[in-house]
Amino acid sequence: MKYLSILTLAAMLLLGSCVSQKKYKKMSAELEQCKTLRGSLDKQVKELTDMANQYGSAVNSLKKDVQQLKLDTTQMGEAQRQMASNYNEMSQKMRDLKDKSEKKSQLTDKEMKSLLAEIQRNQEALFQKQDSVNKLIEALNEKQKTLFFAQVNLKDQERRVKELESVLNERDSVVKALRKTVNDALVGFVGNGLSVNVKDGQVYVSMEESLLFKTASWQLSANGTEALKKLAKVLEKQTDINVLVEGHTDNVTFNGPGQVRDNWDLSVMRATSVTKLLLQNGDIKPLRITAAGRGEYFPVDPANTMEARAKNRRTEIILTPKLDQLLKLIGSEK
Repeated sequence: MKYLSILTLAAMLLLGSCVSQKKYKKMSAELEQCKTLRGSLDKQVKELTDMANQYGSAVNSLKKDVQQLKLDTTQMGEAQRQMASNYNEMSQKMRDLKDKSEKKSQLTDKEMKSLLAEIQRNQEALFQKQDSVNKLIEALNEKQKTLFFAQVNLKDQERRVKELESVLNERDSVVKALRKTVNDALVGFVGNGLSVNVKDGQVYVSMEESLLFKTASWQLSANGTEALKKLAKVLEKQTDINVLVEGHTDNVTFNGPGQVRDNWDLSVMRATSVTKLLLQNGDIKPLRITAAGRGEYFPVDPANTMEARAKNRRTEIILTPKLDQLLKLIGSEK
């Protein structure tokens, strides 16, 4: 019995093992079918999703088209109403024109002539006004041309004035510097029969007779010679300065010996003596210097006293900056 029981148990185990393997194979087959079916379903879901997205886009596009159609319909309706309004307006105008035409056809000859005469008068008045307007336009154009040329000329004049001012300012600067240079060179003589002044854009070096000459003589004194030598050294360096030497006398009649017979001759001889000494003591081109005798006719003090006559007996050395640039500007104005 014991062995029988063992055999029975063994048979049952063996039989149970066979059944499990069959079920396993069956279940495996069913699982594969499920996987295949799942894949097919996923594919169908994806296709349906894509189709749904496409339908959604199409629906949105159709909605936009519907909105645009509504807008177009509104605009077309407005345009149609405007066209209808324009048509009605044109129709009314046509009726008005027809009425006017019929009324005109009913005018009498007298009324027609009067109307034509009025039209002609209006046309003539219009032509006259147009002619007046044309003349005004021409006058305005002429004035504009005149104004334009005036403005151009004004600008040119302003430019010239500025150029002249620049040259004059430059000249004044040169004159002031020259006066200082001469004054410094002759400082020992200034106030002792010699003065240095600026007048009319020129430097005047005025020397009294007592510094340069003895009475009725044109021979230079030692002091006068020393002063003129110093001045010659200044003029030697001032190459752009022209020099005018003027001799002056008083109004006392001069009765000199030889060919120097009057104040004219004496003033010329004194101017010539000063000029020659300047040339001898400085490297100065003679073309820069002019000697002139003024006689008694340009007194600084017209009084008939000893003091006035002493002032009038003098020699003036007038230093003038060259004005070539200024003369060119003045010449260009002509």
